[in-house]
Amino acid sequence: MPMPLSDKNSLRKVYFKSISPGDALHSIDECSSYIADKNKINILTTEIPTFSLDFLIKELGVPCPSHIKIEVDGVDLKILQGISNSLKNTKSIMVGTDLSKIDAIESHLKTHEFVLYKHFSPNEPNQGNANSLFTRQQP
Repeated sequence: MPMPLSDKNSLRKVYFKSISPGDALHSIDECSSYIADKNKINILTTEIPTFSLDFLIKELGVPCPSHIKIEVDGVDLKILQGISNSLKNTKSIMVGTDLSKIDAIESHLKTHEFVLYKHFSPNEPNQGNANSLFTRQQP
């Protein structure tokens, strides 16, 4: 069962770019400029429950992941903040994000003993979006 992840268990407002299957660039909590620019008249919204992975592991018995891949549009850090207590067995985390947000993600993961291993970017180095691989810091 798909579960929307975030930093806390709550009801959140989602803004949809469209409702086409497989579409992307939706946003949570606030309407992104991309959605506002593309959908000047009809902005589609709904409320959804979100959960922290810590909650799902502790309360529902979801197994702790050994590897994590996060590919979301803008809530990467919130999801990572919601798995802080469950990272002890995690070996690597791949985050697909806008590189303008990578410093905050890297700072958060350092507090959990992860270091940036490599950016895998289809664009110019350190520009645009990239998959950033973090691995457990070796003692």
